[in-house]
Amino acid sequence: MACLTSAEIQKYLCSTPEKPPYGWVYTPYVEMEMKGGTFNVSTGNKSHEQDPNKLVISSMQYGLQQANGGMKVDFELLGEGSEVYENVVKLLNKTIKLASTETVENKFRFGWLLKDCDGVTIPDLSEWIHFMPKKLFTNIDKGITKIKLECVDLLQRHNDRRIEKNQGKEGNLKRLKQAIRDMCQAEDPPIKVEFRNREWTGELIFEIHPDGIEAVWKANELPLLSTIRNWVSTIKTINKLGVYFKYDPSVETGPKLIIQEDDSCKPDENCSCKGEEKSFIVNGGNCSPVIEFNPEIEWILDAGGFGGISGGGDSGEMVKNKEDPKLSPIENSGSGNAQALPSEYDYTVPQEARTVLLEKTTAAQTTANKPFDQARSIKGDLSIIGNVEYANLVEQMGRYVAIAVISPFSIGDEGSNNCDTWLAKPPLNKILSNKRWMIMGVDHQIEAGKYITKLSVSLPVPNAELSVKDPIGGKGSGGLTMENTGDGSFKGETE
Repeated sequence: MACLTSAEIQKYLCSTPEKPPYGWVYTPYVEMEMKGGTFNVSTGNKSHEQDPNKLVISSMQYGLQQANGGMKVDFELLGEGSEVYENVVKLLNKTIKLASTETVENKFRFGWLLKDCDGVTIPDLSEWIHFMPKKLFTNIDKGITKIKLECVDLLQRHNDRRIEKNQGKEGNLKRLKQAIRDMCQAEDPPIKVEFRNREWTGELIFEIHPDGIEAVWKANELPLLSTIRNWVSTIKTINKLGVYFKYDPSVETGPKLIIQEDDSCKPDENCSCKGEEKSFIVNGGNCSPVIEFNPEIEWILDAGGFGGISGGGDSGEMVKNKEDPKLSPIENSGSGNAQALPSEYDYTVPQEARTVLLEKTTAAQTTANKPFDQARSIKGDLSIIGNVEYANLVEQMGRYVAIAVISPFSIGDEGSNNCDTWLAKPPLNKILSNKRWMIMGVDHQIEAGKYITKLSVSLPVPNAELSVKDPIGGKGSGGLTMENTGDGSFKGETE
């Protein structure tokens, strides 16, 4: 059967829509290597090469979130004998000092084993992914030990400790990038760090100086990510943008923190089909890999970040922290955000420029992180047939997807008689069909011969994340423009 799309559907697609896998025999597959021991779901009771062959993987659930969410993977293992159990317990990370080493020693991959009509097996697998074993749940029944092994990324161990050492000192100041790199290598567990620009073509550049301002960078006994967030929030990039975090768990590069320049579509830009977005059709039958789509809609107007910024002891001035002016008009709703001027400004930034610099920097950082830190007005889960291309979200293709939603068959009158009939010409759902669904996270579930990938997606809406004049999804998204979103003001708001 040919899978053709009408012109109406194509308006909401960025590429040829994804199709289900070819009609071969598909077997879900998980392979895990932990300190030299290999566990393999596809080979039954021969999966474990030790003790001898008494441990198998019965299921796996792997989730990865954009920005600060990190990764988590749960393995369910079935084992026989106490020695097998002891070996798994030995794998748990028990000290911050060894967290980095033990994360690199453990890895897994997953996907499909495809068998064609000639019996040839072709693996379709993800890249190898590092993980850190952290927690163990056990159920022993009828001589079988069921083990749930909860694993996380390397950065999770940084939540268990506080950074005490400052970077730089009086007479020997450090640039921002160098301070972050030195801290990430000097503090256990060490981790690589990369500064990536908006175009993904090189290293991001800060304003004032490519490597950021010089200062004594104070840790204030906060966790690593909180410390870095405080430091990067003092300055914008050369493009007047903020930054957000990504975590790369892949084996090829090693566990790595990515400080990413804000690469979202800006209010004055038309980002229709920017990047390598995939396209999906909901209710596409056998021509689509989509299993289920369950969006929810609520206009969340608490945008946050509109409170005052105190000028501190150097200035009595109070300025209102606003969104990007290009986003206007939008209702400035939400809780206040009062903050003092950072001490890092004392070494480089003239006193008279500090309050305005903080105001603009905070607005840029809020804009960069708002999609990940605050609730979204339209969000949902798109469940598709397992797809290993979404094993990692650090690549650009993992940023957006285009979704065209075909409404179910409807009852109507075709005009030939007075009877209502089932119409085989269902219209599109124009509210949910959009080219700019942002991927917030991904979840891979493998169990009992089944592999499903669930994409958590969201859409910005006017007068919540977008200007009241913008369509749902933003310019170029194909979304509808709403009529009852106001004019960007309300009674009681301070001008």
